[in-house]
Amino acid sequence: MLPHEKLHNTVLPMQRLLSFRAMSPRVLVARFCLVALLCLAGQVGAQHSLFTYRGQQKNDFLGKSGCGLGDLNGDGFADFAIGCQEDFLGKRPGRVRIYSGYTGTVLHEIVGPSFGMLFGHHCARVPDLDRDTVDEIAIAAPNSTTSNGARSGAIRIYSGKSFALIRELPGGRAGQRFGQSLVILGDIDGDGVVDFAAGTSRLVYPFTNIHGVRVVSGRTGKQLYHWEDKQRASEFGLVMAAPGDLDGDAVPDLIVSARRGFHRGQQTGYVRVFSLKSGRELARLSGDSAYDLYGESLLLPGDLNRDGVADFFVARREKINNRRLYGLLDLISGKTLRRIDSWRPGQNALSLLGTAFTAPDADGDGLLDVASLERRAGPKGGYGLLRVFSASSKRLLRSIRIGGANRSRSSLACIAGDVNGDGHDDILYGSIFAGSNSQNLGLAKLWSVRPMRLSADEHHLFAGGSKYQWLQLDAGVAHAGDFFFFVGTASGTKPGLQLGSLHVPIQVDAVTKLYFAARDSLFAPSSGLLDAAGRGTSSFFLPPELSHKFPPLQLWHCFVVADRNTLQLRLASNAVPLRVN
Repeated sequence: MLPHEKLHNTVLPMQRLLSFRAMSPRVLVARFCLVALLCLAGQVGAQHSLFTYRGQQKNDFLGKSGCGLGDLNGDGFADFAIGCQEDFLGKRPGRVRIYSGYTGTVLHEIVGPSFGMLFGHHCARVPDLDRDTVDEIAIAAPNSTTSNGARSGAIRIYSGKSFALIRELPGGRAGQRFGQSLVILGDIDGDGVVDFAAGTSRLVYPFTNIHGVRVVSGRTGKQLYHWEDKQRASEFGLVMAAPGDLDGDAVPDLIVSARRGFHRGQQTGYVRVFSLKSGRELARLSGDSAYDLYGESLLLPGDLNRDGVADFFVARREKINNRRLYGLLDLISGKTLRRIDSWRPGQNALSLLGTAFTAPDADGDGLLDVASLERRAGPKGGYGLLRVFSASSKRLLRSIRIGGANRSRSSLACIAGDVNGDGHDDILYGSIFAGSNSQNLGLAKLWSVRPMRLSADEHHLFAGGSKYQWLQLDAGVAHAGDFFFFVGTASGTKPGLQLGSLHVPIQVDAVTKLYFAARDSLFAPSSGLLDAAGRGTSSFFLPPELSHKFPPLQLWHCFVVADRNTLQLRLASNAVPLRVN
């Protein structure tokens, strides 16, 4: 007996119903209208949250690293990885969890071989190396001991299909700590395999670091280039970007920042651009004054000025009322390697205080956009805000409140790929600083750059954990005052259910019928009226007396909207997954 059939037969026996498929759309709606409750709608904006993850135990430090991985398991949805920093107190090694973009559940966890490697410091998607049609994942472990010596560091590459270790790219010598940062390049040496650039950091007296960048072959691990900054503690190589070919030699190039480096006697920070064909420096760009932290972030929106070469943004701080705040983006022409524009996306002095990063194309102009994580003033220390701007027009496209102000201190922000299957890439965000300072759990979230009809704050209900999934509905103002009701399934969302001309993304099974029979036993409310903006709130919950009886179950639910007067079905939302165990 399948889990959802067991739930249907033993936990909440349903009343005798007519066959769901035999119901006409009008009868289906009428059944719910009889129990409709006025929804206590919150004043919420368009919703963007896809998945939310919190650390599972003390010092989990979830959100240290992460990346999109493409579709690993062939279900049509992009999967992704989130790294956990190792626990220095409990001596637990770092690890990287691979999540399904379809269900949001863990597909696999890759655990560092030993404590002290800093395993999971960075991770990145690697094009298919073992020819099994599935891309791989590279994980940095900068404190690894390899055949080249203690703390030489390493990049470990794992199969995206079996998650077995394919190869290890070791650091060049003892104490190099190869893997402080990680960028996947194109094929530099012409052997048909992508190559890698990673930051290095060696300790020198008295307790300072010389930072560098090492470029290695992805096939053999052979060193192709190694640059070390002459200045100590410049943080050279901790931020890098691979913009493609800038100098027209048919070989990808590399941008490297040294945000704490000195230029002309002042700690302005600077950015160096290298040719990966010759290894020579193509350009050096610097901040205007001391403590600009020039190169705090590097963003790659594409060819903004339409000259045939990709451009890039360099983030730096600007001075406002004698305070230096992270708030200015310099647009650099990829062709001339000169500044062509400066732009402060935010609207106040605290804009871009946390992180700026490349965002998916939110306005459909064919160019990647710009996102910022900001801290805003307010009660209890304020709150964090995720804002997405058009890189071409500079206008604000999205503004999403993300919780407490500490969440603007991001340890992870990147493009995750199309996780929810809506044809648009999504954003992966993480902060090891989120949550209780004494617990260090960390937090990671997946955000859609396009508004969704239905979003949830939790996607996993389990014994000892949360018992509620808070749901926010946004059908749009055109559906103000209309009826809504929830439908669900444990059998997936494809190919879905056709109700007249309306497609509902659920597969009919015992859980679908249970949602009808149980009515408000699982939802509060299960049906109701949308507010004047076409919005509403609800929650899926596990009654305490039943929570221990639920078998492990993967659910999906969505809501359907019907005209209040004619009962004609008008809209079905996206489906939201929920794991119960």
